Amino acid sequence: MGYNGGMNLYRRLLRYLRPYLRQFFLALFFMLIVALTTAGTALLVRPILDDIFMNRMAHMLWPLTAGIVALYVLKGWASYVQAFKMKKIGQAVVRDIRNDLFSHLQRLSLSFFHKHSTGSIISRFVNDILLVQEAVTMALASLLRDTLTIICLVGVIFYRDWRLAVVAVVVLPVALYPITRFGRTSRRVGKKSQVQIGTLSAILHESVTGAKVVRAFTMEEEEIKRFKAENSRLYSLYLKMKRVEALSPAVMEVLGSLGAAGVVFFGGRQVINGNMTPGTFFSFLTAVLLLYQPIKRLATVNNRIQEALAASDRIFAILDTEPDILDCEGAADLESVTSGVTFRNVTFGYNSDMILRDLDLEVAVGEKVAIVGASGAGKSTLVNLIPRFFDPARGAVLVDGTDIRKTTLRSLRSLIGLVTQETILFNDTIYANIAYGRPGATKEQIVEAARVAYAHDFITSLP
Repeated sequence: MGYNGGMNLYRRLLRYLRPYLRQFFLALFFMLIVALTTAGTALLVRPILDDIFMNRMAHMLWPLTAGIVALYVLKGWASYVQAFKMKKIGQAVVRDIRNDLFSHLQRLSLSFFHKHSTGSIISRFVNDILLVQEAVTMALASLLRDTLTIICLVGVIFYRDWRLAVVAVVVLPVALYPITRFGRTSRRVGKKSQVQIGTLSAILHESVTGAKVVRAFTMEEEEIKRFKAENSRLYSLYLKMKRVEALSPAVMEVLGSLGAAGVVFFGGRQVINGNMTPGTFFSFLTAVLLLYQPIKRLATVNNRIQEALAASDRIFAILDTEPDILDCEGAADLESVTSGVTFRNVTFGYNSDMILRDLDLEVAVGEKVAIVGASGAGKSTLVNLIPRFFDPARGAVLVDGTDIRKTTLRSLRSLIGLVTQETILFNDTIYANIAYGRPGATKEQIVEAARVAYAHDFITSLP
């Protein structure tokens, strides 16, 4: 993904900031205070050295001492407020993204879940969202704060001496190349890492849900080998990413030292020749040293942002996936079933592999039908077409003579009782599990359902 693709991703990510713009601009205001007070620190060096230590002006001692304390109190307070505001905004944005992702996931068709492993999907919610959270909170805050600080400090050094300032900032354009290069590497390796975490999560999920099968076939050692192999791949990717993270500030440190060395050489000559006071020089040098710190942090922040962009790309890939099964325009509610279900010339397959071909079948109301066949013959597939988990490639499924594609999904599925091959209990009470799908059911109806299922006695015996 190129530069424009990354910018489009970040712009899309930042759209989630819109509901919190007022808080965001308030945080930005306090970031500006932090930047100005940092620049003020450099400005104070000149009167401290020239007025107090060089000219021994005693009346300046108390004002300057009080000024230092006031400056750092203001900076500390502003730092706290902007940091808390940005973390609050970041958490809210991540909450909104997570809500959107889960809501969209619930609307996707079953074909999506057939194509993606459970571990891969869970990885988007856990690992990818955490990276996005860091980008929206820490990285964005640091990006804005450090950029404002750089602008203010550049203003200070040009105010002090524009010729020396040119020497100090000449390395900045050179620094852009490694920042960009490292950022691209971070995004590429970051995306591979997130995919690998999804693979690892899938293995973990399979080994936990299939624990009985693993032990029944004594496959514990094979599962351990499989996990270790994928974990080693993740470790290698992680090392590549950390190498880039460690290299970025080191390169910036070297580049910064070149600018600082130039300032010391040319500035020192001006002090020796009497063209600049020691206070002015050290004020300038302080501003330069303070300037290189946020530039160095920006290199690290850029790596974090690139990793987050790789993660957000995977999140938006889900959000951009459209459901295969939707209500058609003008779909009508299905009130009841009075005659039965009809399969008319139904053909269906997964991808290009056709399982059902030109099937005709009628099941009348009250009639019981057992579908028998070899494994993979299409028994479950046939049943899954009735609630429109999938649509046939050709032909139609009709209820009371109406093509189910012309009825609303909610009304169709509300008339169907489904007992799946997999036993699933949701992480909730027994009461909630029995009432699942019937939120308006009364307690009497739920107890009666438990009695009919011969579950009431053992349920009442539970703690």
